[in-house]
Amino acid sequence: MKKITNKSNNISQVAKYIAAWDSFILIGHEDPDGDCLGSVFSLGLLLKNLDKKVKVGLYKPLNNKYSFIKNNLELDYFIVEETTEIKEDTAIIALDSSDSERLGPAKNLLQNHKILNIDHHIDNKHFGDINYVSPDSAATGQIIYDIADYMSWDINKTIAYYLAVAVLADTGFLRYSNTDRSVIQMIDQLMAKGVNIYEINRDLYGKEKPKNLKLIGRALNNLTILEDEKIAYLYLEKKDYEELDANFEDKEGIVNYARDIDNIEVGILFNEEDDRVKVSLRSNDYYPVNKLAAEFGGGGHPKAAGCGINLDLKTAIEQVISKAIELNKEYRR
Repeated sequence: MKKITNKSNNISQVAKYIAAWDSFILIGHEDPDGDCLGSVFSLGLLLKNLDKKVKVGLYKPLNNKYSFIKNNLELDYFIVEETTEIKEDTAIIALDSSDSERLGPAKNLLQNHKILNIDHHIDNKHFGDINYVSPDSAATGQIIYDIADYMSWDINKTIAYYLAVAVLADTGFLRYSNTDRSVIQMIDQLMAKGVNIYEINRDLYGKEKPKNLKLIGRALNNLTILEDEKIAYLYLEKKDYEELDANFEDKEGIVNYARDIDNIEVGILFNEEDDRVKVSLRSNDYYPVNKLAAEFGGGGHPKAAGCGINLDLKTAIEQVISKAIELNKEYRR
């Protein structure tokens, strides 16, 4: 098993927490990605197989990118709102969320219920009553796999599928630097359960809608490259979404086009939303973009992070790029 943080509880305490409760609500962060959803659904099915009562809390219906997960879902789920209440005999498990603020309206549920916080973000705030945080893990889905292995829980083909979605999503389908031997070994074991990783690859990366491609084109038209600083950034305006009849969720992955430019270290996407600018940050080697995100109240991983800024688009770009250049002088090799 991977190392956990000093503030984390040990896995036996996680086991006691799960054994002590019969009813669970599972939640992830807002704008869930493949790791978040795969972790929530795989753990939900594992608990269901233990004859636990399980419901999944989402913040909106899943977008088109993850409709393949919804179509396969064998769990009850509901939409969490500000007024949502749950029974006193129900425990909450928060997955893949570094901070309770990232839980959106579900953060209101934390006040009167016992919380198990499972995550792999290095900047996790340890907001649970029980915390199990492993920054060395490639994905929260890998933590769920390790917990299931420790508990000797049976992983059937369906559960293996969701675990594979989680890990393949957060490793960029095994392309990112967090892909170590343990990840390859895990995927091998999941494939032995019957998981077809080609199908997952197609679902995650190979079924782009025309409007998504047009959105990528809009972003690339706004590409700026700061060659001396090894920084490239893109931006999208609200009107781009309106004119293409696209959703904000359709931007996922676009930031990688900036990061993947030759001789670029940091890629940034500025996304103008209704009441803020959402900033996605990615890096290749030496630059810890979670440090840049933290300057604006965000967080994440050293090579993948983000934040939300309550400024107009032009000002947000100016401030983030200025700070990115400043930090680059400190971290650049």
